[in-house]
Amino acid sequence: MANFLSLEWGEQIVGVEASVQRDSVQVQQSFVLDRSEIPEGTEAGDWLRAALAELGVSAKQAVVSLPRQDVVVRNLELPPVSDEELPDMVRFQAGTKSSLPLDQMSVDFLPLPRQDEEETRSVMVATIPNDVVTEIGKTLSVAGIDLKSLGVGPVALTEMVVKNSAVEGTGLVVAVDDARLDLTIHQDGTTVFSHSANLGADSDQIRAAGQAVSRALFAAGNSLPGVNVTQAHLLGSLADSLSETVRARLSGPAHDADVSVVSLQNSSLFNFGQDLGELAGSPALAAVLGQLLSVEGQLVERIDFLNPHKPPKAASRVSSQNLLRVAIGLLLAAGAIYGIRTLRTRSLDKQIATTRARVQLQEMQFLDKPEPDAKLPSTVAVSKWMDQRIQWLDQLDELTQLFGKSDELVFTELNLTQDGVRGSLGRININGLTAHRRPIQDLRSNVRDNPHYQLMPTKLDENKDRGTESFRWRFSKITIDVTGKAKVRKPEKSKKKSQGQEKDKSSEPAPGAKSTTASTGRTGS
Repeated sequence: MANFLSLEWGEQIVGVEASVQRDSVQVQQSFVLDRSEIPEGTEAGDWLRAALAELGVSAKQAVVSLPRQDVVVRNLELPPVSDEELPDMVRFQAGTKSSLPLDQMSVDFLPLPRQDEEETRSVMVATIPNDVVTEIGKTLSVAGIDLKSLGVGPVALTEMVVKNSAVEGTGLVVAVDDARLDLTIHQDGTTVFSHSANLGADSDQIRAAGQAVSRALFAAGNSLPGVNVTQAHLLGSLADSLSETVRARLSGPAHDADVSVVSLQNSSLFNFGQDLGELAGSPALAAVLGQLLSVEGQLVERIDFLNPHKPPKAASRVSSQNLLRVAIGLLLAAGAIYGIRTLRTRSLDKQIATTRARVQLQEMQFLDKPEPDAKLPSTVAVSKWMDQRIQWLDQLDELTQLFGKSDELVFTELNLTQDGVRGSLGRININGLTAHRRPIQDLRSNVRDNPHYQLMPTKLDENKDRGTESFRWRFSKITIDVTGKAKVRKPEKSKKKSQGQEKDKSSEPAPGAKSTTASTGRTGS
């Protein structure tokens, strides 16, 4: 169990120290440090080291999130490029939209769910100046802290609420207190829109918060046509007071919006070792808690300026040198075998001469020079084909373990291909049915964690087919790119225990006697 600091880096540093493992986060303490209190002439890193030591913080690793107002976030529509080309295309487009040169800013993005009828690709792009990344990294380094990731608070907040409340479909997440409002819209578990507003200057925070929600939904409607938000999750000190305003804004003539208030202290994802006090209703605390989920890989998609999205790694190619040597060895062996067959009719000297002449002729024909280690063009092509060939049974055996067992998930169609696939060894397309969204979310998380596969975003449609009413959702074209070959599992061999430390020599059959035990020829089930 590793100790981590999770910090929101703004005018104030809001942080928690926690022990993180795969299925739980134990929060040990929370704190607020005011950066305006750094004495003149004191290095920020020295001040932070002293402040953390006074608090008794022992963690030496940190994940940091930035407030939404300190990050430029845009929704962009791009040409229908491949996953390999998408990161470079996003950086290029982000550079054209920014006043900073591309080499002076850090960029990361979230790919948004693709619709079947769309002819473009949509992404949510976040950018910050490189100076911000350098300042945070330097300050933490002087304080003796290793910076592991740098993200955006609202994105981590959305992932935490979706995971904690098992949210399905398209919804709104609002974290609000008397000074600040953070808002995100999520679709199929992915953050697709983000907004933030300061409320401290307004005497009527509820009215100001309601206006901020209306402005955000209007902007989202322009950026994401067709997105229909019918549910919301609110948290923070003003969540109860704002819930009716949000319900009225989302409800329509034919439906009432589903609005819920979420309590961080009642979350099943976190255990708190102390009372959070006023921080319990803070959007900043919600963001740092959500950022902790990235430590053990519980967030499938996230913004991280230290480790941004990159093109999938090209399939590794093994050198053809060894295969070439084997091919030449086979040619020499063929000549030797021919020599042995002629022993009955020719003398040994003649056989050797003939074999040498034949080998030299073959070298001249295939290599056009008497160098046995030269590469054959044909064997290079064969080697490349062999390296890229997939044993689909082994690959499916590995995927079956990642999919897990669930009676709520059924595959109706499975297509495997290597033809026309660029940037990976092969591609698997899956159609099927599911009773709930949770099995699909688990499947995507398990597959993304495996380095052999790249999973493209997908969507769920309501299942309207008769005879399968127990499965509420239909999913189509779950696309899995195979980037690494599965490891072949060896068959298990049965082991029989010995009946004694030593066998009685008298029980061994006499020389020449036939054994009464016959081998079954079986090596396992």
